[in-house]
Amino acid sequence: MKHSDVQLSLTYDEALVLSDWLFRISEAKRHRKITSDKSEIIALCALECALEPLIDEVFSPDYSEVVQGAKARLLGGSD
Repeated sequence: MKHSDVQLSLTYDEALVLSDWLFRISEAKRHRKITSDKSEIIALCALECALEPLIDEVFSPDYSEVVQGAKARLLGGSD
């Protein structure tokens, strides 16, 4: 059975927080602590690569603050 690509819908804040988390676990090789299954690591990396070009603030000097704001909004904060 042939499958087509899957499309996901995320808010910008969800994409930003997820992208940040995926980057941090891949940079620190923490994905090995999450899973030892190579296919799951490949899927995590594919998701990270799909999100990365969508996040405008990646190279912004206030990137950490932007991520914290997104996390606050996801938790229902007023930021």
